[in-house]
Amino acid sequence: MYIMGEFMNKLLMKMIGIESRAALGAPVLLSGLRERLPGMSKTNFEQDVLDLAKSRKYFLTRHFFPESLSDQEKEMMIPAGEGDFFCEINTCLETKLKSSGRGRPPIPELLRREQFGRSIRLPKWIVEWLRAEGNAGKKIEAALIGHYGLTPPE
Repeated sequence: MYIMGEFMNKLLMKMIGIESRAALGAPVLLSGLRERLPGMSKTNFEQDVLDLAKSRKYFLTRHFFPESLSDQEKEMMIPAGEGDFFCEINTCLETKLKSSGRGRPPIPELLRREQFGRSIRLPKWIVEWLRAEGNAGKKIEAALIGHYGLTPPE
C-alpha cells in the first residue's frame, strides 16, 4: 500500500460512518464517496475500499444490472471481475449492534407497551405517569383536543 494508505483508510471509515448514519446501516454509494475525495487516485481509492471490505467491518454490494451502466458510471465504481462492479459499501451491523443473534433487539423496559384499560396499550412510562397524575381519561381527552384541534360536542 502507498504511504498515505493508513490515513486515507481512517478518513474513508469516518466518511462511511457519517454517510451511512452509522447505527442505521444505510449503504454508501462508492461514486458519492469518490466524489468527496477528489485528490485521491482511482487506484488508491479502490485499494483502500477493498482493504476495508477485507477487514470484515464493511461489505461491498455488487450492482444488480451492470449491463445498464454507462462507461462513466462504471468508472465511478470498483470492478468486481467478470463484468461486475461494486457500487456500495456498508458497515456490518454486527460491529454496531450487540444482540443475542436472534430476532429484534430487546426493547427497553419503559418503552414496552402494557395494558391500560380494556383495549389500550401504551408504553409503560406513559401508563405510570397517567396513573400517578390520576384522572387519565380527562388528560387523554385534553391532549387529543389540543393536538388535533378537535371541538367536543356541546
